[in-house]
Amino acid sequence: MGLLDGYTVERTLALCPATLYHITEGEPIINAGMHLSALDVEGIVSEDKKGTANGIVLGYSVLRMVNRKNVWATLYKTKISEAKMQPLLARPGDDLTLVIDRLRKKGWGYAVIVDPKKKPTNLLGLLDLAIFYVRSGVSHNLSALVNDNATAPLKTVSEDYSVFNAIKMMLEQHVRRLYLERLKLIVSDRGIIKWLLSEKLESLRDKPKEVLDAPLSKMSGHLHRPEFVDGRTTGAEALDLIISNEAHCVVTKDTRRILTPWDITTRLLYRQSR
Repeated sequence: MGLLDGYTVERTLALCPATLYHITEGEPIINAGMHLSALDVEGIVSEDKKGTANGIVLGYSVLRMVNRKNVWATLYKTKISEAKMQPLLARPGDDLTLVIDRLRKKGWGYAVIVDPKKKPTNLLGLLDLAIFYVRSGVSHNLSALVNDNATAPLKTVSEDYSVFNAIKMMLEQHVRRLYLERLKLIVSDRGIIKWLLSEKLESLRDKPKEVLDAPLSKMSGHLHRPEFVDGRTTGAEALDLIISNEAHCVVTKDTRRILTPWDITTRLLYRQSR
């Protein structure tokens, strides 16, 4: 028996009603960035003129537009239609295990839930799934230990590393979090977007190079302390820490590995569900 046998998307949403935020594809990418900065959301659904889901905008979509010379013009001139990512569509009656398998193969953790006319109704993300695992009781069966090759390598940088170089590293190495070793803090793609498009919005327009060359230590209000765990911590215990912590991750005490909602779903839970 798999851990998720019998669960459909609809049943999942009943326990964890994921929120939908949407934007039309003709709007500039900065509008999506402002949504990601201001709201408690990690992805936004792109819609065509008929209201049909045709893409998704993630933090990666916005960060790819960031450059030292003309970042402001790029963010305003680039339309959602040019920057959106192909959506993974799912319907309420779909088997949750199959949806998770598709998420794992696609490489990012968001499914756009649509009605029969392909109009979006929910955006189901990895953090939503993590909350569902706890509320449904599925997490109680995540017995695998964090230290049993279940975690991804932790990417470490200095707090003097520039914001721009951190963005480059995240995009090139396909990671969403970096660890600042001396400060023992996490910087995330979401934290960078919040810092750039809220606290530094005017400076980004007038002095982009100064903002992007600033050291990560300047982002103090947008850096978060992860939970540190030892090798005896189970996946279930780690999951409880992940959903309650602002960094939404746990780090092994030797600071070599990290466990995120993506790892919980694609490593621990997926393996035990097969």
